[in-house]
Amino acid sequence: MKAITKARTGLNAKEAQLRVAMALVCNKDASCVAATDFGKSLIYQMAVLMMPNKVGLIITPLNALGEDQVLACMKFHLRACNL
Repeated sequence: MKAITKARTGLNAKEAQLRVAMALVCNKDASCVAATDFGKSLIYQMAVLMMPNKVGLIITPLNALGEDQVLACMKFHLRACNL
């Protein structure tokens, strides 16, 4: 997962990010409470990168954050939209 994330996004995933993303890929319930700029969004993007036939649904209360995430996903060649 770390190598795929690096290849697709250019980012180096943290160990904690990998643990949560792997739980999602293994179909386990998971959540992440972390500080601003920890990279919580990357966790869910990594999971979608690993499961190309699945849909990731990310809910955010901030329109600006949603728009930023759509742009990031598009940069990583993931289809995304902000509703």
